[in-house]
Amino acid sequence: MFVDGQYYYCRLAVVRSISFPTTSIDQFFVVGALLPWRNLEEVCCNDTIVKCLARFCKRIHSLTLFGRISSPTASLIAENFPALKRLMISSCVLSVNALPTILDGKKKLEYLDTSHCFCVDEKHLYKKQVRAKEWKEEIYVKAAKNIKIHLQCARENCPPCSHLYR
Repeated sequence: MFVDGQYYYCRLAVVRSISFPTTSIDQFFVVGALLPWRNLEEVCCNDTIVKCLARFCKRIHSLTLFGRISSPTASLIAENFPALKRLMISSCVLSVNALPTILDGKKKLEYLDTSHCFCVDEKHLYKKQVRAKEWKEEIYVKAAKNIKIHLQCARENCPPCSHLYR
């Protein structure tokens, strides 16, 4: 049975926080739901949903992403979400330029969680077997300037992540 976003809006008109399921959600449902939910403040989603959020939801201050973050998605995050203060991208696969792009555009970011994330070349972003690239030094410099809390793992010395760097 298909239920459109308007159905949920009528029952949940004051939603401020929402977590979308993994990838098994219809993008048309999301657009229908987000149109009236412009006041969302906290969202957990994948990169597909971020594209919808960027168009409709400008009050988001806390964003948790899962999956893969490409350079175009990073640009969307950097150019939109003016209230964003907390970004959690733990265990995400990032294109090499994704995090620097986000940090360039988000000067008000106070909290960043990049634990268990790793970078790959953009062309390898959607491959199953990849080798992680070393994080660029500029990422740490940018993160240290404005961000009060930056959670990160030991990358190649982190037990869950070390196999990605071999």
